[in-house]
Amino acid sequence: MALAPSKKLHVCVYVGGILTTCVLFIAFYSRSDLTTALPGTPVINKQTRHTPFEAYQAIQQLRNLYRGNISRPVRLEIPENRLDWRPVYGLGSLMFVHAALWKGDSVRISVIKRPHARETNILCILWYTPSQESNFTIVKASVVDLLFYGHKHACAYIKCPVRKKKGTKKNIAPLYVGLALANYLTAKHRILIPVENRNMDPKELSKQMAAAKVAERSVLIKVSANTSGKTSNKTSSTTPNKPRVVEFTVCMPAMFQYNNAAQLVEKLEMVRLLGAGRVVLYKTSVKPNVEAVLRLYTSEWAAGRETLELVVHSWRLPPAELHYRGQLAAVDDCLHRYGWLSRYMVFDDLDELIIPLRHANWSQLIAERERLHPGRAAFMFRCSVMNADHSSPADGFRQDAIRYGSSVLSLTLRDDYVFPPIKRSKLIINPRKVDAMGVHNIDKVRGYMEVIPLNQGMLYHYRWPVRLCESEVKDNRVASKFGKRLLVRLKSVWSRLEGVALGWKKPMPKTNSTRPTCFIKARLEKKSKKQEQLEVE
Repeated sequence: MALAPSKKLHVCVYVGGILTTCVLFIAFYSRSDLTTALPGTPVINKQTRHTPFEAYQAIQQLRNLYRGNISRPVRLEIPENRLDWRPVYGLGSLMFVHAALWKGDSVRISVIKRPHARETNILCILWYTPSQESNFTIVKASVVDLLFYGHKHACAYIKCPVRKKKGTKKNIAPLYVGLALANYLTAKHRILIPVENRNMDPKELSKQMAAAKVAERSVLIKVSANTSGKTSNKTSSTTPNKPRVVEFTVCMPAMFQYNNAAQLVEKLEMVRLLGAGRVVLYKTSVKPNVEAVLRLYTSEWAAGRETLELVVHSWRLPPAELHYRGQLAAVDDCLHRYGWLSRYMVFDDLDELIIPLRHANWSQLIAERERLHPGRAAFMFRCSVMNADHSSPADGFRQDAIRYGSSVLSLTLRDDYVFPPIKRSKLIINPRKVDAMGVHNIDKVRGYMEVIPLNQGMLYHYRWPVRLCESEVKDNRVASKFGKRLLVRLKSVWSRLEGVALGWKKPMPKTNSTRPTCFIKARLEKKSKKQEQLEVE
């Protein structure tokens, strides 16, 4: 049956409209510049290989998937200092997500995944307003594994590039980031993470960075010259109510069933003398005596009576097989959470100290190395063990070493052996040039690393011997250089921790001038010889 002329016109217009829409969809989704879309425009990267109709469906699926969460941001906020891991499903090898940190040009998300699995179809959904009807931008994510040391699961990170503000070169920080798999967009599990560090202002930070060195040195001089043991009053630049740039931030791995309050206090006071402005700790579980120490330092900082900022993050790991209780994940979080507020960052453990041997503090040492070798990305310190299997107190400090549980004052004999670079080494880095850390080295870096000469600096590791009954050398340089000032600080802190247990294990004296580990080594050698004889027979 022939159509009337008016109906023919309507059909032509309808068909023409459909064809025009398809052409626009194809033109739009074939663009290469997809991460710089206009504000409010939903975008899918062409590498996800969606047809125009599938792309439209994907946008609607994602909008329906996340709608209802966006309008209630309070439900989605991660409580301060509660870095819990969340399980994820339908994202390939990804198992748990952690936190999303703004990096100035991208969002970086910490994850735990199965190692070696390449993920090429992860999408980042970037939300810029808290409105329920908010549009979003979809960008292609890159997934990068960190070192995993042969364990069943690996720490990794997801990098989500962001768009620039229209007509400017300024990047826009999203409020939230969601994750989805390109070919699994109907996932029932919603993943929506608040983006942290959004208050990072590059221009303001560069000004603070230039002033941080002078500010930290002035604070260091006040503390060093203070013989009363009381902490100097802070200036307005170190108020706890706003982020501040410091010259050195110290990052340490998670504390698990930790009870050595004496070691913790000594560590905090030694890094204060060395020039630290901030210490970041990750807490899985600690005993009441350690909790009391943490409470003292954090409350003093909050009240404005402390120059050393102590930040304590909860670190409750998921059921995954990771290297040393997720040490790399904690290191990576500290690097990218506080790198923008630090000129340099120090990575070591509670029983370790990076000691400058010809300079008064870290600041002077690094300034000298920068003068000799400008632009270095990192400085590596070789390790030697200060043997805790027997007592070797510094002259004049024997009683105080025991009273305050001080390893620095009670151990002055170390292994003659110094480990080679990378093996048990620790580092001071420039966070703007390092993308990923290992435990004893750097995984991804832009620039060169310098191994500090042994006569300039070394990592002192106060622990039970690694090499049993090896030859020792007398090394009292740390006690001689810092002993008196350290003792003043220890007396001050412990006077405010009355009744708190040290949790310190006193080193054993030698038996007939023989170290305890020499007896252990002799027994092991005897057992080994006996086993060899049995095998021969």
